[in-house]
Amino acid sequence: MAINFDGKSYIVETPLDNAYNMLNAINESLAAKEVKNAKGNLIQFQINLTSPMWLLCLGVGYIATVIQKIMFAVGSSFSVAECSEQQVLNLAQIARIRRKQGAFSVVNVVITAAETGECTITTALEAKATYNKREYTFKPPYNTIIPAGQSEKISLVCTEIGPVYIGVNGITEFTTEPLNFAGMTSEASQPGTNVESIASLRSRLQSNTSLIPFEAAIASISALTGVIKCNIYFNSSY
Repeated sequence: MAINFDGKSYIVETPLDNAYNMLNAINESLAAKEVKNAKGNLIQFQINLTSPMWLLCLGVGYIATVIQKIMFAVGSSFSVAECSEQQVLNLAQIARIRRKQGAFSVVNVVITAAETGECTITTALEAKATYNKREYTFKPPYNTIIPAGQSEKISLVCTEIGPVYIGVNGITEFTTEPLNFAGMTSEASQPGTNVESIASLRSRLQSNTSLIPFEAAIASISALTGVIKCNIYFNSSY
């Protein structure tokens, strides 16, 4: 695991690696300053579970690894290209970019009522059509009463979001025939659209310039699991 910052890659070390590095740095500093014990020997700490210095390095090394992993998680959450799908949705809300929700496919039909009486088309009726070897259901969005012997054009809406391509007269009947139904013809469908993919949303976010850096940072950290509240303060002494 590595943290990329300003074009440089920083490796997230294990607690043991951090402890080794710290102990080596301490020994190098002691050697450079020629720190010696009462016997005149150069002081050098060894890897030993009974050594307080080694145990201290292990403890600090563990803390350092935890901090590095937190930095990695937070840093990734700020990167639109690298962050998780959930964080893409979080960042979209911050940037006030709405994920495209998709649309239902529609088929316009002309229904003719029999001479014997009016035909009532209710929202409970269903028509079936096949696209790409799969059957889809279309339903009227509202109730319609067609006078006897007359025809009326209405829309049938697919029950699933997404593009469904149905040819002319791909729908000519309902699964349950309503009273005084004389016939139905249909136009080619008006295909809907799929819900925007995370990849597409991520791409739109990458080209967006409306994110205010500090507001984005606060919102992104606040959206991380386990974070209850977040704010950013400036140290005026620097």
